[in-house]
Amino acid sequence: MNVVSDAISAAGLDTSIKVDGRRLWDSLMTMAKIGATPKGGDCRLALTDLDKQGCDLIVS
Repeated sequence: MNVVSDAISAAGLDTSIKVDGRRLWDSLMTMAKIGATPKGGDCRLALTDLDKQGCDLIVS
């Protein structure tokens, strides 16, 4: 086992859950477009419309 799996086991979390890597990556790339900056970063200040858009995306 490794450190991550040891921590998951110690926390009593369900290890049967599988992550769809492609779907996760696509979600992260969609999130990165919200508040994107010219140099490749992003800026979603708390309680702004961009922050709400990001939260709404995650909730959906």
